[in-house]
Amino acid sequence: MLRYFFIFLVIFLFGSYVVYYLQNGQYTLDKLLNNPPAITEQEERLAGLQLRHAELKNLTDRLRDGSIDLDLLEELARIELYYVRDNEIVLPLEKKELK
Repeated sequence: MLRYFFIFLVIFLFGSYVVYYLQNGQYTLDKLLNNPPAITEQEERLAGLQLRHAELKNLTDRLRDGSIDLDLLEELARIELYYVRDNEIVLPLEKKELK
């Protein structure tokens, strides 16, 4: 009987600690659920990632077999493969990265 009392006491104390920490600790439920600056920051990050996704989707759609954009293909070949025609003179200034 005493054994069950100690088990109950340990569970009760642990549960009490968890409830106390959720109400008064560093990461309270109130702080986690009602944190507008963090939510705004994450929404801005999401908007930026969605914009980047749309740009990359546009590039990949333009490179598909049925609708190859020859200007884009030539630009990518020049940037990535350092493609230069025989009659061109190239003066490298800085490396251009794809957005």
